[in-house]
This record gives sequence, structure tokens and C-alpha cells, in this order.
Amino acid sequence: MNGEDRNTKLVTVGNTDPIGKIAANQMIADGRIRSVWHTDQTESTNSVALADARRLLPELTIPRLYIADRQTAGRGRHGRTWQSDETSLTFSLLLNWKFQNDTPSRLLSMAVGVGIARAIEFDYAPIRTSLKWPNDVLIGGGKVAGILLEANVLTNHVIAGVGINVGSAPDLSQQPDANPTRSISSVVHREVHRYRCMPSIVNAVLDTIDELRQGDESEIIREFRSRCLLTGQMISFASDGITHQGRCLGVDATGSLRVETNDTIRSIISGEASLLRIQPKPQR
Repeated sequence: MNGEDRNTKLVTVGNTDPIGKIAANQMIADGRIRSVWHTDQTESTNSVALADARRLLPELTIPRLYIADRQTAGRGRHGRTWQSDETSLTFSLLLNWKFQNDTPSRLLSMAVGVGIARAIEFDYAPIRTSLKWPNDVLIGGGKVAGILLEANVLTNHVIAGVGINVGSAPDLSQQPDANPTRSISSVVHREVHRYRCMPSIVNAVLDTIDELRQGDESEIIREFRSRCLLTGQMISFASDGITHQGRCLGVDATGSLRVETNDTIRSIISGEASLLRIQPKPQR
């Protein structure tokens, strides 16, 4: 099928990957996802999901999954772009969620990261993941997944956009301050198809979001802490346009990052933090 029908459970646009279609039908049959929009190419699955949220999709179609075989202008946090290719897994989840200034909403992005980490560790044991606050997922010493959370507070919807390096990882070595990247295939030393791992990842993300809905915030925090890359490390972070440095003490019960700077402990609610890189001493 090529075209769009808002009441159709699976919508395909263009010449889509048949393995992706099989995975989409599997998730619909399992009942965790109520509808899927699958395209061979789009600029950003989050943009498509946001447009659907504004035009009020029928409730029977949500949670709705958006899949792109190729994403040409994927968005990352802080205005960055997400680089992907034909081996990357890029998807967005449109969810019912009343986004507000409360702990479950503040933990939502972290919960998505925990879900991805759970799925990777279960499917590719004994691989271990790390989580970089607030929501980057790392394996083998490099970033494997990124998350972009966007909300429509007027319609009470949240879109969780996910990009995962499955078959290959982009080379960002020429970009200043770029962190190392890894792919699932390179770390497990075998070829992994993006759509064969998609159902377990999507289901794990839905599980962690359901845990937040049910008030089990402490489990999300516990799992994030057990994988936190920054805890105990010297980090840099921006606040009010100024870059600060300090020692990361971990995350608190609300998901804020606790950082010790001189004799003060600060709680970072949002933004970005990075490990401090040790600069080599100049040669004499």
C-alpha cells in the first residue's frame, strides 16, 4: 500500500523495507503498538509525528510508531542533526502523555534511554551499556543511540524520537568536541539488521514508560544510576550561558544531575554535561 489512511493500522509510503513491514505487523499483532506509519524516506519522523499530534489522530491509533528507512534531516538535542544511513534504526513514538513540571515528565527522557539499554543488554548479552545524562546510550566506549523528546502540551501528546547505530556508525572524527560513536554490529562482531532488533527495543521503551505511568519512578532512577557514565567523574556543564566544571555525584530522585563545584552542590535540571577531557601537557 502506498498512501495514507488515518484509520489504517499500517501505512506504508514509498518502496519500504519488507523486513520493516514484517516487524511493524508483528508489533501491531502483539498489541503494544496500535498503528504504524512506515516510509522509505523522510526528513524527520519526529516532524511527521508532531504534525499528526496537531491534527488529533483517533485515540485508537495511539501509541503510533513512525519508521523511516532513511531519514535525511533527523534532529538531535540542542539543534544538532542526527546522521543516519540505510543501516540505522530511526523511529518515533507518538504517545498520550500530559507533559508538565512533575517528576514523571522529567524522567521520561531518561526512561526511554533505560528501555533501549535494557533491550540491548538482553538481546546481545554480555554487552553492557552506559547512559550519559540525560539520555545518550553508549556501548563499547561510544555513543550508539540518541533520543529527542518533544511534547505538544495542547493535545497532551509526547513524541519520543530515537536514532540507533545498528549496522554502522557515523565518522564524526572531523567534528570538534565530537564523542566517539559505535554501532551494535561493530560491538557484537556480527551483522545485525535494524528491523530485526526493532520490536524488542520499542517494547522495552514502552515498558519503561508504563512503569512511569504506574508510579514506579524509583526503578527507572535505580537502573539509570547503575549505568550512569558521569557519576564520580569530572565534568563540564553549561548554566545560564556559562560553562562550569565539577565532580558529578550522580542523579537524584527527580532525575536532576548533582554536581559538586568547589564547596557547592548544584542540581542540573536540564541541559548537557560532558566528561572533561584531559589535555596533554605541552612538550618542553
